[in-house]
Amino acid sequence: MIPIFYQPWYLDAIIGADSWLPIVYLHGDDPRAIWPIYLKEKWGQRYITLPPLTPQLGPWYHIDSTAKRTTRLSHIREYLTGLTELLPQHLLLQVHCDPALNYWIPMHTAGYQLHQRYTYRISLRDTDDMWADIDTKQRNRIRKAQSSIRIQLSDDKAVFWELNQMTYDRQDRSMPYSQEYVETWDAVLSANGSSRLYLAYVAEQAIAGIYIVHDQRCAYLMAIGSDPAHSDTHAVSSLIWKAIQDYSTTHAIFDFEGSMIPRIESFFRSFGGVPTSYTRLVHTPNQMVDAALRLIGKL
Repeated sequence: MIPIFYQPWYLDAIIGADSWLPIVYLHGDDPRAIWPIYLKEKWGQRYITLPPLTPQLGPWYHIDSTAKRTTRLSHIREYLTGLTELLPQHLLLQVHCDPALNYWIPMHTAGYQLHQRYTYRISLRDTDDMWADIDTKQRNRIRKAQSSIRIQLSDDKAVFWELNQMTYDRQDRSMPYSQEYVETWDAVLSANGSSRLYLAYVAEQAIAGIYIVHDQRCAYLMAIGSDPAHSDTHAVSSLIWKAIQDYSTTHAIFDFEGSMIPRIESFFRSFGGVPTSYTRLVHTPNQMVDAALRLIGKL
């Protein structure tokens, strides 16, 4: 199943139909692999990168799992090599790939840099088993929150926007998207039944929220917002546990879209997820550009 971030309707919604290009590798007349790319132009140069609110957008292929390993690897090499040959000229390429794909030697051979990064994923199953995997301190926080807050699914995106803004302000970071941009993104996701917004309340005041995007297989924790005045309620912990419980009956995986920032990583780790590697692909065909970017720490 192709992840939601590769779907044409998703990409049309967040960057517009004219801003991305579907690269398709054909074996004869049969499409075997795809790579939707987001093209940006600056100073007359082309860049291939990740759109906002899109955690992954690398090559994607499907391989017959019943074939011999040597046959599977041979096919993957063919598909990846074919995709790279179809890419438009670019000054810089930086994308993240789906964790399910882990054979990238052909990309290394083609001159791509491979950087290993991590997210946390939970294989959704019986809630008692998942509860037992959660760190003891985190379980205590969830219990405390459950006694003081009320959680419900909501359509109040304006409230969540304010909470999300508070989180970025607290971290002294700028919002990477505008409210109008998020409203457009959310409208399309809602129309496709591919998102859920959970809000936590004390009395009638919303104090925290999480925004989940899902496809048929996986639920992705895309955004978190909370009011720092109510941080002692541990509402975010309880919201995440509620979402994990809900999705356990319909989906296979809960993905924290994990950060490598130590404080955030330790919070996600406490829910008992498995550290799951994914690959960041970087390509700078021009050696002088590559050297310059390395010098200023951009690679």
